[in-house]
Parts: sequence; structure tokens; C-alpha cells
Amino acid sequence: MKGKYISVQYLSKAMTGIMVDDYSNINPALNPFSGREYTYITELDLKVGDIVYAPTQSGDRIARVACIDVPDSKIDERIMQLLKTIESVYVPPLKPEVKPDAEIPTVSVADL
Repeated sequence: MKGKYISVQYLSKAMTGIMVDDYSNINPALNPFSGREYTYITELDLKVGDIVYAPTQSGDRIARVACIDVPDSKIDERIMQLLKTIESVYVPPLKPEVKPDAEIPTVSVADL
């Protein structure tokens, strides 16, 4: 095995419709990550709570690291060879910078 075993919980599909892949807008009090944990391999230096992209059959999903250094003995031998690799951490989309001194254009109703 290259890397280490970790487990993750996926971002709720109900949340993805609200945020369109922008986890940074979700209130953590909503507990957006829940349910079953899924095991992956990674070479990244991750800690519990990190947000990552987890590959699935239907494409990458945003997930939260639930456990690191999962022992081999906790992983079913039948799925050991099927485990996918997490290769990237979640990076929030860039938001346009709003300058506080920016002049806001005004439009008169007569101009419309």
C-alpha cells in the first residue's frame, strides 16, 4: 500500500443543491456531513476535519475527513484492492474582491 488509509463522510446531497460546490457558504451548525464513513487511500498530510474532493463512481464529491490512520484490520479485505485515492483538498471558489472605497455608479430613472 502506498499512502495511508483515511475515512471520510460526504457532503449531504441536499446541501450541494444549495451551495453549488461552494462549501464555504454553509453553516457548520447544519451538520452538512453525516452518515456512513467511506475509506480511501491518500498521500496527503490530512487531519480530521479537513475538506477534500473524494472520487466516486459518479464523479468527485466534497467530503470531510472523519478518521486518519485507519488500521488495515478495520478494512474488509474484499474492498482493499478497490479503494480509490484522495489527491486534492477542497479549495473554495474565488470571490470577486469588493473594495470598500469603490464608487457605485448611479443611474437616473430618466436615463432608462
